[in-house]
Amino acid sequence: MHAANNMQNFEEAMRFQGLVCKEPILADGKVHRFHVAGDKPGKNNGWYVFYGEVGVYGSWRTGEKFTWYSKGSRVSDQIREHLKAQIDKARSDYKVDRYKDHITVAELSQRKWFSASPVNPQHPYLTTKHVGTHNLRQIKNHLLVPLMDFHGMLWNLQTIYANGEKRFESGGRVSVCIAPSDWTQ
Repeated sequence: MHAANNMQNFEEAMRFQGLVCKEPILADGKVHRFHVAGDKPGKNNGWYVFYGEVGVYGSWRTGEKFTWYSKGSRVSDQIREHLKAQIDKARSDYKVDRYKDHITVAELSQRKWFSASPVNPQHPYLTTKHVGTHNLRQIKNHLLVPLMDFHGMLWNLQTIYANGEKRFESGGRVSVCIAPSDWTQ
């Protein structure tokens, strides 16, 4: 009965933080990942490690991490070290997965960029915004804005649709990237 109450209390603590795991919680001391409401489909940014008396959970996307203890529990140094090792490994695996996503999107973006045409200087978006072409490219009536690192590597594209909606390639790198200056004033 005590273990069932702990599991229920752990799930309630997760739910209180907006992290709802639809699969049954496992008290096996391993990292389990799950989809968090509001994340993109197919992403499993939620995670937890649960031992029955103690658990840690959070979101890789937000960076939030929470620790839960059952009332009156004492956590051994061995469990504490195991928890830290499990979380460190999961964080490392997550970073590797993100990097793989970034590489895949960079390759796709580069193919798309080099197959696109130079931008029409009379493109409605550019004329409405009163900006120059800034070496942008276009596919059909969609503008392509390159996102590059400081070494000139193209990592992602921002597509600007005819209605002004802007989207990055899903799963691609955005942080620490730059776009041509002054083009969106």
